[in-house]
Amino acid sequence: MSVIDKRKTHLINVKQQFIVDTTLDLIAEIGIHNINMDAIAKAANYTKRTLYSYFKSKDEILLRVFTQDLNLRWRIQKKEIKNELSGIDKLSKWAISLYNYCEENRQCIQIQSFMDYNFVQIQNISDSVFKDFESINNELFEGLRVIFKLGVTDGSFTKDLDIDLTINQFLYSFRAILNRAFKESSSLVPIEKSKYIDHYLTLFIRGIKK
Repeated sequence: MSVIDKRKTHLINVKQQFIVDTTLDLIAEIGIHNINMDAIAKAANYTKRTLYSYFKSKDEILLRVFTQDLNLRWRIQKKEIKNELSGIDKLSKWAISLYNYCEENRQCIQIQSFMDYNFVQIQNISDSVFKDFESINNELFEGLRVIFKLGVTDGSFTKDLDIDLTINQFLYSFRAILNRAFKESSSLVPIEKSKYIDHYLTLFIRGIKK
């Protein structure tokens, strides 16, 4: 690649990152369900035509935002669980570190919930952007699989655990709990976020302990 081509690629990457960061801020301001290309263009001080020169669609921008969020939270979680020895301790640290991440990055809950229940139109996503998402999504799942396998091996989890099924159920149930914990609307019972999370983890782990 020539120097000129490298500079051009770098400029494109910078512009794309600016649009992603702008969209992330906009999600916090107006909510992810109100995001459209007009709103992003206005916030970025671009024309819609300019946006389309860097991204195929709004869905592609949102998937890039989500992929970036997954990468960031997983880097943090890997550091947090590194020094834990048992599967049960690693799982607890994994969950608490995600809760702490969501506490500091409130957009995370909105983005994850949107992707769980709406996701994006695959036909509106370029192959490279979707592959980046698949890569980190698979890495996250494999990271949990390692934790659960360790738990079965070290005896902190029951030996007859269906690991992949349990991971799937844990991910969806824990994300639902996080969404409820951070929701500002009324609840059937008063919610103190950290205790709400701890109570769920205690019950879940009790169900898979040896």
